[in-house]
Amino acid sequence: MTDELLNTPYLRRIRHEGHEEGLAVGKELGLLEGLREAVLEAITVRFNPPIVEYRQVSRQLTQLTRREQLQNLLTTALQAGTMAEFTAQLQEVVGEGDKGHGI
Repeated sequence: MTDELLNTPYLRRIRHEGHEEGLAVGKELGLLEGLREAVLEAITVRFNPPIVEYRQVSRQLTQLTRREQLQNLLTTALQAGTMAEFTAQLQEVVGEGDKGHGI
């Protein structure tokens, strides 16, 4: 009897929608993590920062949850002339989140 109640068309649809939503969220989270890793790889290859600075950048990147922010930082990591230029841009982006513009 309980199985019959849990297998109604309505509940099947709700489970399906929940599954689809979960997949979309997981895909976006995976994309964001991939962008963070790409930024870290770019600064490592280009600037070879000390481990302390690398870890600080890594922590700051985890604060960012918008795809466009991370994409822009990847571009900055590839184009910046120095690590200082990159970190200045990173500070600006992280600071935007602190001011309530959304992370």
